[in-house]
Amino acid sequence: MTGVPPEPVTGVSVTIDRRVYPVMQVGELITRHNRRDFTMAEMRRALTRLGFTCHDARPVAPSWDARGRRRARLVSDSEIDGR
Repeated sequence: MTGVPPEPVTGVSVTIDRRVYPVMQVGELITRHNRRDFTMAEMRRALTRLGFTCHDARPVAPSWDARGRRRARLVSDSEIDGR
């Protein structure tokens, strides 16, 4: 996996050379098949059998307040009518 940057982890991941990779990315690289050809569970099972450590992704904290972005700005009637 030298020279291969890890993609963001959203599901099951595997640690290779102190770097965390998504199992689907590793599966695609080692099998040279499309990611749609196998499941995450199949790759986790195969990598575990080969001696790699697989683990679930850590929950990601949002980088901004999701509620704050959804608040609507109060608009006066004159702004709506174009006065």
